[in-house]
Amino acid sequence: MDLSFVPRYSFRIWNRYDFRDNFLEGLQIGGGVRYDGPVATTIAIGGHNLDENRFPTPDMPERYTWDAMVSYRSTWGDRISWTARFNVYNLTNHTESVATSEFVDDLGDPVHRRTRAFHTPRSYRFSLSLDF
Repeated sequence: MDLSFVPRYSFRIWNRYDFRDNFLEGLQIGGGVRYDGPVATTIAIGGHNLDENRFPTPDMPERYTWDAMVSYRSTWGDRISWTARFNVYNLTNHTESVATSEFVDDLGDPVHRRTRAFHTPRSYRFSLSLDF
């Protein structure tokens, strides 16, 4: 059992469109989604049997994160090209994942377990690059 809190399955899909004609030439827009599958938070050890955990914490739920980008590329003179880019990560600002589970112990009392994970909030990045 891996408890590194890294999802077993994840993927990233990005797409970018480059404008090549008219007054929009040099403009690029893009966006993408990141998927992270559920993550195990407990191992099967506990109770009186070493191979049984009767009250495990729930797995962290799967998560989708949306990102976007806009950039513009142009030239100064014959030798210098420049690109300005603006990225927004986590567009929906999903900053927390919570999963709960409830069990009943041998005496009939409820046992509550909760997994709570915090994620990086929406962030912005502006970059400017020059090629000469």
